[in-house]
Amino acid sequence: ESKVCKQPFDAYHVVSDSTKKDYERLCGKDNMVVRIYNSVQMMQLEKVEQELISVKDYFNLEESERSFLYFGRPARNKGVFILEAAVAKLYREGKVPENVRFCWLLAKEPSGQRQMLIDSMERHGIMDKVSVRESVNRKKLMKIISGVDYVIIPSITEGFGFCAVEACTLGKNVIYSSGGSLPEVVFGKCLMFHNMDVDDLAEKLQMVIERGDKVFKYIP
Repeated sequence: ESKVCKQPFDAYHVVSDSTKKDYERLCGKDNMVVRIYNSVQMMQLEKVEQELISVKDYFNLEESERSFLYFGRPARNKGVFILEAAVAKLYREGKVPENVRFCWLLAKEPSGQRQMLIDSMERHGIMDKVSVRESVNRKKLMKIISGVDYVIIPSITEGFGFCAVEACTLGKNVIYSSGGSLPEVVFGKCLMFHNMDVDDLAEKLQMVIERGDKVFKYIP
């Protein structure tokens, strides 16, 4: 990235103010830098509801269980190891009740980090509270997101944050990190934790478990 931004271009297009700050930190402010947000193409909610997939069935959830969803790549910069450590902390402390399940839609790549994540969950003994499933196509993904109770976006870095925007557009309660561009793009009912802070994420998850939707703040 340092090499790219030091090339003699007339202007640079970035997709968030966070990325713009990264550019200026790496390369100074001599060139024209234009922030233009990405657009996100969403399906009509009527078509989403028609998809033949159910959150309860896909993750083998009981009717009474509340679901916390992570979806995306099992990569370190996506914060999945921070999330796993936070869930393990709550589990050790006996703060994950029977009616709570953490649902993970994990892509196959990067395969090495995916296996490390699963090994860590098994080592911490939390697999009875975490349901890991394979990724699904976009239509089914939208149906699953719309069906869960909460979405967790624990990213350490994000240039834009498509997952966050998609979840917010579907009206979900979103727990997100302060990393990268996420504070810029989230809206609706949201709850932020400090980036890479396992203890803070665990505290915020416990707040949601104990008090539900009332702990979320509305962002226009």
